[in-house]
Amino acid sequence: GDQLLRAGKTAELNSKPVGTGPFIFQRYNKDAQVRFKPNPDYFRGKPPADALVFAIATDSNVRLQKLRANECQVALYPKPDDVPSIKADPKLKVAEIEALVTGYIAMNTEHKYLSDVRVRKAINMAFDRQTHVDQLFGKGNALVGVNPYPPTMPGFNTANQNPPRDLAKARALLKEAGVPEGTVITLFTRNGGGMTNPNPRLSAEMLQADLKQIGLQLDIRVMEWAEMLRRAKNGEADLVSTGWAGDNGDPDNFLTPLLSCDAAKTGENYARWCNSKFQELITRAREVVDNDERARLYSEALKVYDDDQPWISMAHPKMFTAMRDNVEGYVISPLTNNNFATTKVK
Repeated sequence: GDQLLRAGKTAELNSKPVGTGPFIFQRYNKDAQVRFKPNPDYFRGKPPADALVFAIATDSNVRLQKLRANECQVALYPKPDDVPSIKADPKLKVAEIEALVTGYIAMNTEHKYLSDVRVRKAINMAFDRQTHVDQLFGKGNALVGVNPYPPTMPGFNTANQNPPRDLAKARALLKEAGVPEGTVITLFTRNGGGMTNPNPRLSAEMLQADLKQIGLQLDIRVMEWAEMLRRAKNGEADLVSTGWAGDNGDPDNFLTPLLSCDAAKTGENYARWCNSKFQELITRAREVVDNDERARLYSEALKVYDDDQPWISMAHPKMFTAMRDNVEGYVISPLTNNNFATTKVK
C-alpha cells in the first residue's frame, strides 16, 4: 500500500489487494477465475482447504451444472425455483437464511417526467409486486419490498404500504403530470442473475408489460454489471434495477449509501434523490445513542421516503447457497459475505 501511494498509483489497490486474511491472493484472470492459497500464518490457524478458486460464472444455470458435475463444490445464488431440485439431489445440499438484502428499481428524479412525484407514484401503482416477486423468487422465498431495508431492522415503518395496483388512477396521474401517451423511459439492468434479482431479463420484461398498461414504453438495456453501475452513476438511465446487501445490520448502512444527498452527488444514489427532511432525520439518527430514539428517527425518515417514492421497492429475498454434500464448515451469513476460512471438502 505504501509503495503504491509513493508511486501515485493508489487506484491499483483495487487490483493488487493487501491483507492478513485466511487466504493469500495468487492470481486473477479477468471474468474467469481468482486463485488463492491458504495462509499458514493466519491468526486463527491455517484454513483446512488446500486451495481456494473462485470460478466466475454469471449464469446461475451454468453454476448449478458445474456443481452437479463436481466441477465446483459451492455454488452461490442458485435460482430460488431450482432450490427444491437441489434439496432432492442426495449429492447436494442447500444453506439458506433471511438476509439483510433489498432489491429495488431507482427512478432518476432529475430526469424529465420522473422528477414529478405523480409520475413516480403512477409507476408504483402499475407495478404488480406480488406477481413479480412470486415469479422471480418462488412463493415464500422473498418478502415484497415496502421500505428500503428489511423488516428485521430497527425503524422499519410498518405504517408504510405500497399503493394498491390501480391502472386507471395511474393513467390519470400521468395525464395530470402532462406525460404523453407512449412516452419511452429507459431501464438499465444487468446480464446475469444474482441474489437480489435471479432473472433480470424476466424482471425487466414483466415491468415492461406493467407499464405498457398505463401508456409507457420501457426501453430495456441489458449490460455487464460494472458497465451498468458506471453508467447509472453518471445518471444516464431513467430507471436502474439493482440491489443492496447490508454490511453490518444498521439502517444507516442502507439509507446513507443509497438515498442520502451526499450519495446523490457522487452518483451512488441512482435515484439522485436529495430530500432535506430525510437527510436531517438520518443525520440525527447517526448522532443518537439511544436505540429507541434512533428507531423513531428512522421510522420518520422512511415516511418521507414513502411520500416521495424515489424507488420501486421490489423484494427482500432469502439467500441460498448450494453445495456438494461433502462440504463441511461453510457458514452462511445474513450479511451476504462468504468466508471460507473453516470450509473443507470431506
